[in-house]
Amino acid sequence: MKFCFRLSFSLALLLVISCGPRDKETYLQQFEDFVEKVSSESGDYGERDWQWADQKFERFSGEYYERFRDELSWKETAIVKKYEIHYHYHSSSTKAANLINGLFSDEGQAELKSRLEYYVEHEMEDEIRLLLLKAEVKSIEAKQKLMSLLRDLKYTIKED
Repeated sequence: MKFCFRLSFSLALLLVISCGPRDKETYLQQFEDFVEKVSSESGDYGERDWQWADQKFERFSGEYYERFRDELSWKETAIVKKYEIHYHYHSSSTKAANLINGLFSDEGQAELKSRLEYYVEHEMEDEIRLLLLKAEVKSIEAKQKLMSLLRDLKYTIKED
């Protein structure tokens, strides 16, 4: 009987813990820990890792934020926004690098072309510039391939 009680208690505790942070301090600490983890490990992330990270980020920036929003001071709200910016920076930068690394395979070129079409259609100049910068860092050949794909899409980079 004791075993059943302990098992039930453990399962109930696990359920409560898995429902996310219980207070704003825990929320802020867990969000910070998550962003730091992504920041330090993003270079090794594959597609599944990014799916996990993106889902977790959506919970922190959406569901959990809404839960504690009214309790956050303006300073804490700014901290949450800082975490969001850091996450997006590491996410975009790593995903752009992965796209460039795959540029030399047929599959990689098809994915990159699809991504570029989306960026062009939605006028996402900053994302295109980020890809060009990553390609330039990678190699001259990578940048030339990327520029060729942009020419195929009849897209020119706007001057600053």
